[in-house]
Order: sequence, then structure tokens, then C-alpha cells
Amino acid sequence: MMHFDAMYLILHRNQLTAMGIREKELRRALRCCLVRVRRGRYTLSQLCEDPAHSVLHAAAGDPAVTLAREEGGLRGETEALRRQIATRREDLPPGAVFSHLSAALIHDLPLVTVPGTTVEAVQAGRARRRAGWRIWDREVPPDQREVNGGYRVTTRVRTRRRRRAGSSSAPLRSHAGQRLP
Repeated sequence: MMHFDAMYLILHRNQLTAMGIREKELRRALRCCLVRVRRGRYTLSQLCEDPAHSVLHAAAGDPAVTLAREEGGLRGETEALRRQIATRREDLPPGAVFSHLSAALIHDLPLVTVPGTTVEAVQAGRARRRAGWRIWDREVPPDQREVNGGYRVTTRVRTRRRRRAGSSSAPLRSHAGQRLP
């Protein structure tokens, strides 16, 4: 299983433009080595041989960069949600932390199901829902917050405890199929 501390190279549309990737070349790259994660956000799926895409490969030169994989089943759903979380990291409002299923993935807790690609977070005093994004109005004490791999997130203990209490529809299970404590 892939650990969430793997780094996705998330490229914004304006970054691609600054690299010299115009609309026509973007369409070519999307058929070749680039994956659209959400509106205006892209990541690499492979390092191709097209010389016009060498600027993209240079941006992905760090050996820690994870290339997007297109898979089916639970792994594919998990991979899609991980990419969504990566694109939302810089959009996380001040005071908010990733929570629920998103926190479970950041902490690399094993899952039985992945219900969609909605990224979840909590923030005291403000609840909202947008396409691909849900922020719950919840207070999280400072001792139940941490930074994991550059992601502000509820602690592993809180995440496991809340998920065990039924605050999310995807149960945690060990890789052997046993329910986690």
C-alpha cells in the first residue's frame, strides 16, 4: 500500500502557462502524461518521451514525486481521493484540519471502502459543502491536531477513535480483514 507521505506534483494551470504549456499542448499532454485532478489542477501520470513535455519532467525531477496511477477497484478509488487531498492542501482554510476519511488516508490507515472523492475537513464555526469538498463545523482541541507530511490533520488517535465511533461510513480494517481497535 502506498504511503500518503508520497509527494504528488500538483501543477496549477497558471504554472503550466508559465512553463510555456499553452492550450493545444495541454490537450496533447492530457492524452499522454498529464492527468486532470480537478479544474485547473494537474499531475503527472508518467514521464513520456515527447520532447515538448520535457519541462513537465524537469518539474517532476525530485525522486520523491509520485506519479498518478490509473487503477480500478479500491486502489483506484483510494488513489483518486489521495490526489484530491493533495490538490486541496493549499486551499485548506486557516484553522481547519483534514478529518474523517481524508485524515485516515493521510495517516495511511487501511480502509475497506472509499465513498467517493470528497475531501473532508473540520473548522470551528464554519460548515460548507462544495463540489469535492466538505468542511464540518467542529471544534478540534490543539492536542488533537498535528502536521503529517505537510498536511494539517486530526491526530491519528483522534481519527481512529472517531472512525470507530461511526463518524464516517468507511470502516477501518486491518489488511487481514479484522476490524481495527
